[in-house]
Amino acid sequence: MADQLQTPPAFITGPLMLGYMLSWGLLGILSVQIYLYYTAFPKDPLKFKVLVYFIYILDVVQTIMFTHDAFERFVYGFGNPLAVISPNLLWFSSPFIDGLVGLLVQLQYTYRIFKLSPETKWVLAPILLASLTQFGCALGSTIIAGTASTIEELGENNFVIGVVWLISSAVADVLIALSMIYALNRYDRSFEQTNDIVKKIIRLTVETGTITACVAICHAALILAMPQKNYHVLPAMILAKLYSNSLMVMFNSRIRMAGRDHNEINSSVKSGDMALSSLQAARRQTAIRTHIETNTWRDEPRDNYRSRHSMDSDGLNTIGVADNKHTALP
Repeated sequence: MADQLQTPPAFITGPLMLGYMLSWGLLGILSVQIYLYYTAFPKDPLKFKVLVYFIYILDVVQTIMFTHDAFERFVYGFGNPLAVISPNLLWFSSPFIDGLVGLLVQLQYTYRIFKLSPETKWVLAPILLASLTQFGCALGSTIIAGTASTIEELGENNFVIGVVWLISSAVADVLIALSMIYALNRYDRSFEQTNDIVKKIIRLTVETGTITACVAICHAALILAMPQKNYHVLPAMILAKLYSNSLMVMFNSRIRMAGRDHNEINSSVKSGDMALSSLQAARRQTAIRTHIETNTWRDEPRDNYRSRHSMDSDGLNTIGVADNKHTALP
């Protein structure tokens, strides 16, 4: 039976064991983020709640499937070489759920970019193309992986389509990060509070996009370099949860801690779209301060200046000071 193992057992079971542990760890982190979101943003639009909880369900299902495989491989099949090389449910749990979660997260970022800068619709086309390509390849990879009889064949059979899937995913992540930076830099950052918030959002966008893109590229590189070995399974088992956690980091970045000595969490959003409402608050304060200072210097009647505040159908706040109109970030 041992001669059926073309790869040393440690090269097969090692990445799998690390993947199982990291998957559970990332699910724990994601669960905390989901709880924070649930308690801090009860009035978020239903469409975003559905997105968040659906992605969480997908990650839980994936982790359950991983745990099933771990028991089949290391408990029920202990000492059986055939149990070691069996793909079990990995052919479905990794490529399909990774691709679906990646698509949903990338579409959400695309929506945010559109809300940030509606006039730059042209930048959304390559992002959507890359996102749909990666999901289509993930579906194809799932179908091909379903024909594998051993875990070693998962990488061999998906040599081409798997690489295209992962490269497309990385390209989408990079384009999203660059587009978010471009859209955010278009806003007036002359006030310190606004500038600090924009810099924080840019930093989060770059960090989360870099992590998911690097893991996808690492996954593709391992398939290209060592398709017969099982190293590529490790990044595949954590990719979906990295996407989910990156999305929740962006959602929960609207939360601010109410002082170092307090455990309470205050939400800067009470209703409306997934707007970057901390920046909206800064804009409101800036509008009031500018209004007062202008009246003091010019000593003109108060009626010469007006503050306009409106809410569009998507919950985006629009604030005007004197004759200058500013649109808050979505």
